[in-house]
Amino acid sequence: MHEITLCQRALELIEQQAAAHGAKRVTGVWLKIGAFSCVETSALAFCFDLVCRGTLAEGCKLHLEEQEAECWCESCQQYVTLLDAARAPLSAMPE
Repeated sequence: MHEITLCQRALELIEQQAAAHGAKRVTGVWLKIGAFSCVETSALAFCFDLVCRGTLAEGCKLHLEEQEAECWCESCQQYVTLLDAARAPLSAMPE
């Protein structure tokens, strides 16, 4: 379960930024999760709440956005979004 480690590191960054800007409390955090990061979003949200307890980020709203993966397709000479392509058969990809 690497979600707890990700949350601990995120909290370190949050605390650094809060200190740099003189913030006493953090009310929201926005994170992008890569399509192939193998991060379970429900586990991440659970761990984030645990890690933030007793800190200036306690009770803050965690906003998660899935970041699509994109690659260049030599066959069709265009960028292909892998999150969508993974759901479609290869024959559905543009030629």
